[in-house]
Amino acid sequence: MKKINFNIIYYFCLGIFILSGLFRTMQQIFDPLEILAYALLIIKIIKDNVEECKKIKNIKDINKKKILINVGILALFGVAFAFSRDITLVKFILLIYAFKGLEFEKCVKVDLYVRTIGVIAVLLLCKVGVIEDILVTRGDIVRHSLGFYHPNVFGDNISLIFFDYIYLSLYNQSITWKKIAIYSIIGIGLSTIIYFVSNTRSAILAILMILIGIILKKINIIGKIKENKLLKLTITNIFIILEIFTIVITILYYNNNYIGNLVNKMFSLRLYYNVQFFEHFGITPFGVNFNGFSNSIMTLDMAYSNILIRYGIFFTIFMCIIFKKLLKYLYENKNYILMVIFLIFIINGLFENVWLRIERNIFMLIFYQVVQQYIKDKNLGKQKEDERVQENFTQN
Repeated sequence: MKKINFNIIYYFCLGIFILSGLFRTMQQIFDPLEILAYALLIIKIIKDNVEECKKIKNIKDINKKKILINVGILALFGVAFAFSRDITLVKFILLIYAFKGLEFEKCVKVDLYVRTIGVIAVLLLCKVGVIEDILVTRGDIVRHSLGFYHPNVFGDNISLIFFDYIYLSLYNQSITWKKIAIYSIIGIGLSTIIYFVSNTRSAILAILMILIGIILKKINIIGKIKENKLLKLTITNIFIILEIFTIVITILYYNNNYIGNLVNKMFSLRLYYNVQFFEHFGITPFGVNFNGFSNSIMTLDMAYSNILIRYGIFFTIFMCIIFKKLLKYLYENKNYILMVIFLIFIINGLFENVWLRIERNIFMLIFYQVVQQYIKDKNLGKQKEDERVQENFTQN
């Protein structure tokens, strides 16, 4: 019997989640496929753990720290899901824990191909009238969804495809001015299309930011200031800084402060919606389910208030810690392209929360490597401590 290739199964499940996010108006087709994907990922996780258990020869080989960390993370996600009922958490944890044995770059490649094909399919179905082109106005501007459930989704997916393309082109190659010229032409072209079709400002900002980031990398600005302690402190703590900023600026707006009102206008009334959700649900330890309260008009776009209200205080603290470790990991390993991409997503979290959804942001899979590195560092620290104790015992 031919051995089952579970990596192919993982890519299949990943593709299902990506397409389901694109075809939100056709969920009756994708809901059963998502259930199948959940089951297949669980089977892969069980298979991986059984294989790992077979390698254990005696009780001393059991990595207790790894078990405790994994159980703690699962418990935290489980509690957050129980209170928020947000299926995104289930997708995230299954894709992360089933990631063993896979290559991050291949997953990005799958995302690029599947998302591109999916976007083209949605546009064609909209063109022939199968899917509706939803129109949304912003002042005098008419925004088109072109078959997606909201105009912003069109812009977000175009920018994500561009990010996939940039990363795969540069992650193990040098940056040349020729490449920068090509990326700039493509990026400006995509930004122009997004502006006139869906007018998704956050997507346009993201594209322009990654072009600037590539140029800064090319002229070695990042290399020259990488040892700057203040810069490292700011970069590694940017998620925490923006979480605090969101809370403070929302309080200022609530108290009718001039700066708060100004930021609310700049952020298209996002602080107003923050206040509505905070007043209705408050801040809880474990989060709340606000799916019935949230709709296309009353929506909590800011990622930082969304995390705090939907998932609660404990999960928010966890997110602050894990993002700090992620950025520190990328910074110290000189993975500047991926670091720039995450900084863009984190900054865009002030305007949109979709970058937190793993089916909309394939780069979140890098958390698997971060967790594994954290476990490795903990084990290495314990090993060094044991050696030191043994050395002192021998000397005495």
